[in-house]
Amino acid sequence: MDSSNVNRQITSIGARAFNECTNLTSIKIPSFITSINDSAFYDHPTIQTVEIDENVGSIGQNAFRNCDALHTINIPKKLTSIPNLMFYQCGNLTEITLPPNLTTIGEHAFRETGLTTIELPSTLTTIQYYAFEDSELSSINIPDSVETIGNNAFHDLSELTGANIQAD
Repeated sequence: MDSSNVNRQITSIGARAFNECTNLTSIKIPSFITSINDSAFYDHPTIQTVEIDENVGSIGQNAFRNCDALHTINIPKKLTSIPNLMFYQCGNLTEITLPPNLTTIGEHAFRETGLTTIELPSTLTTIQYYAFEDSELSSINIPDSVETIGNNAFHDLSELTGANIQAD
């Protein structure tokens, strides 16, 4: 979709807005979009790349859930939280850069992803339950800013060989 053909008064992508677009392989979110609502691109096994403009300040839960072919996405620096289930079942997502002011990783956010490594920012305070369950992480460094790690946050990480919980 060419953003030059889209009404620039649109500021939000609604829930399930692109449901069942079976040939969708790439997404480019332009600067006039400021929010992506719940499940906007949920269950799209053909999406491979997503480029989100830095203007986007809010992304809803399940936004990219079950986008199994997804391997490249940028997360806007404005985001302070990764919502629940955002990348759940994105098996080909092997790396991601988290925003520098991130405080919360939601429930099941990276569950069943292909992530092998991730750098958690020093602003992170909460990792909710099942956040990384059944992912491919081989090591994890948890910054000293983290106050809460939810139940089963790192459950069933068969590739995990090292975990470092930093102290003050």
